[in-house]
Amino acid sequence: MKGVDSGAEYALTQLRRVLESTTSKVGIHLRTGTLVLFNNHKVVHGRTPYQRLRFDGTDRVVFRSYFATNLDSVVEDTRII
Repeated sequence: MKGVDSGAEYALTQLRRVLESTTSKVGIHLRTGTLVLFNNHKVVHGRTPYQRLRFDGTDRVVFRSYFATNLDSVVEDTRII
């Protein structure tokens, strides 16, 4: 990620410094059929780079999902399933 201006770049640099110095890092290795959900309001998360992609349907996949606690606040053109 790159900051859009010098102030944003400084903030990102400081954030990286804090995240790299933390001792509360947790690694999760997903196995076939497992799922992890993160609340972006409570955790900072990332992922390791993809390795040895096969493109045969067995590769690791990351999906983005959004959840609403109040449907009145959902934008009209949002798909609700």
